Amino acid sequence: MNISIRKTISARPWLLVVAAFVLLVTMWTGLIVVAVRHAPQSVPLSPVVHDQH
Repeated sequence: MNISIRKTISARPWLLVVAAFVLLVTMWTGLIVVAVRHAPQSVPLSPVVHDQH
């Protein structure tokens, strides 16, 4: 790590929390995009008839 980066982080530790949150949101967004692009095919279902006794 560079000395100026260490000074910045030691002076503002909340930047690590913000960076972790941004990373988390980015990863979730990527996961959702991949899931939507590779969604399984829908399966048509016939309606279920219930017998009333």
